[in-house]
Amino acid sequence: MPHDFVVSLDLDDTLIIDNRLERTVALARLETLASEYDARYDRAAAEFVIDEFLSRERDSDRDTDTFIGWFYERFARAGRAAVNAAKEYRDAVVAAAAAHVVAIPGARETLAELDRLTIPHAILTNGWTPLQEEKARLIGFRGPVFVSERIGARKPAPEAFAALREHFGVPFGRIWHVGDNPRADCGGAKSVGMTTVWFDRYAEPYPAGIQAPDYVIHSQWELLALLTHSAIDT
Repeated sequence: MPHDFVVSLDLDDTLIIDNRLERTVALARLETLASEYDARYDRAAAEFVIDEFLSRERDSDRDTDTFIGWFYERFARAGRAAVNAAKEYRDAVVAAAAAHVVAIPGARETLAELDRLTIPHAILTNGWTPLQEEKARLIGFRGPVFVSERIGARKPAPEAFAALREHFGVPFGRIWHVGDNPRADCGGAKSVGMTTVWFDRYAEPYPAGIQAPDYVIHSQWELLALLTHSAIDT
């Protein structure tokens, strides 16, 4: 018997943590470039700049390739080599993913339970391809992964969530979306009529001015119980 709902899951800080993967690779390659070009740079300033970019990158339309090229040129003064290094950055990050990405406790069990219950599910994540797809693969996810760069829309834009409606072939009201970001995940999904589950892993106050989620969980184990109970009731 089909269930009354399907499930969409955010990726970063909902299913996985990547232990500052992109930051680590960016700074390591900067160190190499600076050494090759005998350039001294302010390490603290470089860390601040890359952290500032990465903290906003998944919620903005900033171009990763352009930024990384500028970053390497600013601190390593490597000229054309900075552009080439930026082009190689994505491959380096993907290659390093296996050493950084870990599943949040309970995430694998949640995915297995969704499979067992035959509840259709997918990932919707801001970020770039193929990194986000590789992160999902590393925790054993084999379903569809909708990445903002590929679908051409970023959460919280309604167009991002429309990709899920088209994929599942059900109204927004039958889609549950689970994510850690109040604005991008809960606010965005709620604005199109989805049921929202806020993954409040750090017990933070919910921001004012954003529609409240339908459910609040603090661990993947709580999500597992919620989904199992809801599936039984439908």
